[in-house]
Amino acid sequence: MTNEPLQEVLLLLAGKKQERSMQETSARQETQDIEEERLPARASRMLAVIKLWTAMRSFYAYPDHLEHWDEALVPALEEVAAVRTRETYFMTLQRLASRCRGGHNFVLFWRDGQIQRAIFPYGAVPGIRLARVKGRITVMGPLPAEIPLYPGEVLEAVDDEPVQQRETRLIALVMQYPVQARDHYLLCALLDSPKGAVVRLRVRDQQGHTREVEVVADYPTSFVTEPVAVTTLPPWGMLSDEWAEIGYLDASRVQIEQIERAFVDLKMAKALIIDVRRYPTLTVAALTRFQREPVPFLPMLRPMVSAPERGVFGWLENRVMDEDVFLPVEEPDPRPLAVLIGGGTVSMGEDWTYRLLQGCGALLVGEETAGGVGSNAFVNLPGGGLHFPGPMRIF
Repeated sequence: MTNEPLQEVLLLLAGKKQERSMQETSARQETQDIEEERLPARASRMLAVIKLWTAMRSFYAYPDHLEHWDEALVPALEEVAAVRTRETYFMTLQRLASRCRGGHNFVLFWRDGQIQRAIFPYGAVPGIRLARVKGRITVMGPLPAEIPLYPGEVLEAVDDEPVQQRETRLIALVMQYPVQARDHYLLCALLDSPKGAVVRLRVRDQQGHTREVEVVADYPTSFVTEPVAVTTLPPWGMLSDEWAEIGYLDASRVQIEQIERAFVDLKMAKALIIDVRRYPTLTVAALTRFQREPVPFLPMLRPMVSAPERGVFGWLENRVMDEDVFLPVEEPDPRPLAVLIGGGTVSMGEDWTYRLLQGCGALLVGEETAGGVGSNAFVNLPGGGLHFPGPMRIF
């Protein structure tokens, strides 16, 4: 085989080796990669780029979001050929995937029996919530008792790497995501560390004093950005002044054990505003009381692309639930609903938006959403990886 990466891929795709031998070798290689969780061979890594690139070009539901997609192929091949670790291999694939303008487009991989996102490949963080406040990465409350930080302190460095430099290095993993959705993942990536690792942080308080602390990465990455307040309003309550008869509920800050109390407190509201501009902490089941119309269950079929270089395409039924339709309740809450949406409405936020729009007659107010699950084209990648594009977008 030649040392030129593109020539190597072309030789493989042209079938210079016996097809049966290549298939057997590929299957054996992928099985071994998954079992040993090691970096795949260079040819397999380059085929992973071809798989991902081809599947997106063929199946992605929003072709206009694939700006400069053809131009992305050669640089991705060259980059993936040069990687030296399994983590950087999957992060390279994630950078390619993020060239698509959407907020639910992931490369996943198996590590120690658990699935990880290539955006934050180690899967653990210190127990710190972060938000971007006036352009600065800021510590938010509440904080666990063992964390020696205070809300309002600004994060300046992680493991001696300045935050701006770290952000510049990592932002390519989510480059084309909507800005609001980008931070949902990027802030987690800033603190991503191996579980149990000691992480050194440099922070600056509101008086300008800096200090360094050491914390342990023993929380899941999702802790960093959930929940994050979008407004200065409380998680739920009645509005004031001329809007005093309207209730407000922030889906990203109401916990499961609080939802019944929240609706009791909002029982006098003549109309409700539901805010899904950030990732909800509740499942869509919390909306059942408002459902007036049947809602078709969206992800019924998804295209499967297991090996485009061998022409293996097809459709797989995606049965997450037994029903084809979510049925309305017998006596739904009839109050008018307005839903606040935006670039941070991603993943389950899209599920909420779809259910509120189709089943509850809600009025959508805001900006373009970031993307959710919908009907997915799953692409198996050498080395125990999976590409997971989420093409559903409600608004």
